[in-house]
Amino acid sequence: MTEAICEIFRRSRENYGTRKIKIELQKQEKCFSHRRIGRIMKEQGLVSTYTLAQFKPKKKHATSRWKPMN
Repeated sequence: MTEAICEIFRRSRENYGTRKIKIELQKQEKCFSHRRIGRIMKEQGLVSTYTLAQFKPKKKHATSRWKPMN
């Protein structure tokens, strides 16, 4: 099972997370929960590149909705 997860992860160029790996395993008629897959990935040190990406929100100014007074 670990080998299958590692192989799918490497084939995806280290992009797939637990849910996409689960879908790929279902295509191979293997059924595992995404939590078990996550545990195995953690044990093996597999971290998807999307997990590392951070969302950076942009701050809006409080006065951006109002028109400036002239």
